[in-house]
Amino acid sequence: MNGDMMIKIMLNIVDEQIRKNDPPITKKTLNRLLALGHSEDVAKKMIAICVSKTMNTTLQTELPFDKEQFTRLLNRLPEFKTPGE
Repeated sequence: MNGDMMIKIMLNIVDEQIRKNDPPITKKTLNRLLALGHSEDVAKKMIAICVSKTMNTTLQTELPFDKEQFTRLLNRLPEFKTPGE
């Protein structure tokens, strides 16, 4: 799977989390990043990086999605940057 397809999948996951407000931290993080002046596109890409990192851990460890790790990563934003920033 190429990088563009992975980004699209991760952004779809972010959109779904925001739409369902599950977990609520995703929408809260989006709003926080928007308040800091980031565009919605950039903010969602930053959140997608956190989704990707957490999913990678899930695949490597074969454990369930770690919501605590995901929350820690989101709370560190905007430390993580999207490519090209």
